Amino acid sequence: MATSAAAVQDEPATKFAKDQLKAIIERIERLEEEKKTISDDIRDVYAEAKGNGFDVKALRTIVRLRKQDANERAEEETILETYMQALGMLLGANAAGQSRGLRLATTISEFTTLRLRKPCALSAVTPCAPRRTAWRAWRSPIR
Repeated sequence: MATSAAAVQDEPATKFAKDQLKAIIERIERLEEEKKTISDDIRDVYAEAKGNGFDVKALRTIVRLRKQDANERAEEETILETYMQALGMLLGANAAGQSRGLRLATTISEFTTLRLRKPCALSAVTPCAPRRTAWRAWRSPIR
């Protein structure tokens, strides 16, 4: 009888916890449903844009870039240009970098040094925040 008395005594607290858990689960399910609805709406907008002749991949890229801070975006573009230059994918070697007044890594060893964040004779880069150090070195004006 001692155990049944303890169960009866804990019942209101247990009932409250069950109700609270049920309410939380229902809120999560409702939010998941709203998220699905919003996702469907976004998909419809992209389908409409595609139907009007817009490139959906470009639109998604623009939306992603607009979410970024201007400094983050410039840093990402600089790193991408450096990688493309190292792979020989840029037309006119430094064309993109020169148009923005950037100094890109000119040799593979300088590129490697900038990526490893180690000071060397080719660059005055000192180790600190990983991407920012390389970005500061790359954004220096071409001389």
